[in-house]
Amino acid sequence: MRLFSWAAALVLVLGIGTASANHGQVKCGPLDTAREYLENQHGETLKFTGVSSEGHLIMMFYNEKSGAFSFGIVQPFNPTAICPVDQGNDGKFHEKPKGDSL
Repeated sequence: MRLFSWAAALVLVLGIGTASANHGQVKCGPLDTAREYLENQHGETLKFTGVSSEGHLIMMFYNEKSGAFSFGIVQPFNPTAICPVDQGNDGKFHEKPKGDSL
C-alpha cells in the first residue's frame, strides 16, 4: 500500500508519474523528492545502496523504530530519478554471527 502511496504522492505533488493498480506499473520520480517523502511521511532513511548486476543502483530506505522499508532503483541513464520497487512494514536487520564469512 505504501508503494502505491509513494508513487501516488509523486503523481499528485509533481504531476510527473503515474501508477496503475491494474497493471502494477509505476513510473519513476525525482530521487530527492522521494527521499524527502519517505523520511517525512514514513520515517525511513537511506540505509543501503548497491549496484546490481544489471547496472542500476538499488536503494533501501528503512525506519528503525517501526521496521517499515522501501526499495527503489535508479537507472544509469536517469540518475536523478528513482523507481519504487517494493515496500513492507515489518523488516529487520540480522546480526552477522562472528566468524561468518558472508
